[in-house]
Amino acid sequence: MTADLDTLKAIKEKERESKERLARAAEESKRIVREALEKKKEILKEAEEAAMKEYETKIGAVRESASNEAKEIERKFEEEIGKLKRQVSKEVLDKMMDILME
Repeated sequence: MTADLDTLKAIKEKERESKERLARAAEESKRIVREALEKKKEILKEAEEAAMKEYETKIGAVRESASNEAKEIERKFEEEIGKLKRQVSKEVLDKMMDILME
C-alpha cells in the first residue's frame, strides 16, 4: 500500500511539474507573440516612412518637371509675343512709310 501511495505521489509530482512546464511554455509563447507584434509594428512603421520618403521624392520630381515645363511654355509664349510685337511694329512702320510716301 505504501508503494501505491509513493507511486501516486510520484505521479502527482510529475503532473505538477508538467503543469508548471506547460504554464512556463504558455508564458514564453505569449512573450514571443508580444515581441513579434512589436517587431511587426516597427517594421510597418519603417516601411511606411520609407514609402512616404519615396512618394515625396517622386512627387518632388514630378513637380519639378511640371515647373520646368511651365517655364518653357512661358518662355516660348513670351518669345512669340515678342515676334508678334515686332511684326506689328514693322507693319505699322510700313503703313506709316506708305502714307508718308504718298
